[in-house]
Amino acid sequence: MDRAKSNLILGFILIGSFFLYPTSTDANHQSKSAASTSEDAEKVAHASPCYWEINIRVDSSGDYGIKEGEKSNEGRYSFVLLWTGCMEQDQDDYLIYHENSELLEWKAKEKIKHSEVSRELTECDFSGKPNIQFNYIIRKGEDLHFDFLVESFSVPQAGSEQRFYLHLPASSENTKLPAEFNYNAYLTNGTNRISFHEKDLYSDSLKESYSWQWKHRKYMVQNETPISFFNLHKVKVTLTIIPHY
Repeated sequence: MDRAKSNLILGFILIGSFFLYPTSTDANHQSKSAASTSEDAEKVAHASPCYWEINIRVDSSGDYGIKEGEKSNEGRYSFVLLWTGCMEQDQDDYLIYHENSELLEWKAKEKIKHSEVSRELTECDFSGKPNIQFNYIIRKGEDLHFDFLVESFSVPQAGSEQRFYLHLPASSENTKLPAEFNYNAYLTNGTNRISFHEKDLYSDSLKESYSWQWKHRKYMVQNETPISFFNLHKVKVTLTIIPHY
């Protein structure tokens, strides 16, 4: 009887040891669970990027012409602009930081046709060059809109007393153009609304392309001389946004 009690007590001790000390399989499982919990916590901590890198590339080409009686000037141009910078979230808004604006390509020609003279100018003779200006990010509902324009200059470069501002590409939200001139009203194709869903900022890198065509004509009479001016261009804007954690 004493021997039976001893065996029973020993059995309880062995069973107790089984529950008090986990097997190697259980230990590995607990280690993996702890590691997984640590990884999840790290992902949550980095759910929102510290900042976003922004690249805006503008490819454009266009023509313009001024006819003043028997005098005429005709111009053609093309350029590639690149704006680089970054943005960071500031509560419900976003702050923009400009890093660099670069004119990657610039070609231009202007032909002057008068009764007495006819000559051609190149981009080296032009007094101005295109320059991109990024103004704001505007929230509308669930979308973010970019406000930018390409700063320009007046034409023709020579051979005429009449000067007209050469309108270059601008986004639909632009705020720096003269109040009396509605750039958006002269789009003939495509859209200049540079926008995207705000939630897309929190996924992978964002790359979008936008394109449009634009044309404007103006007529006037000065000193009984009819004057006409036209300006047209086509544009492709490539927007790249890269999150940094």
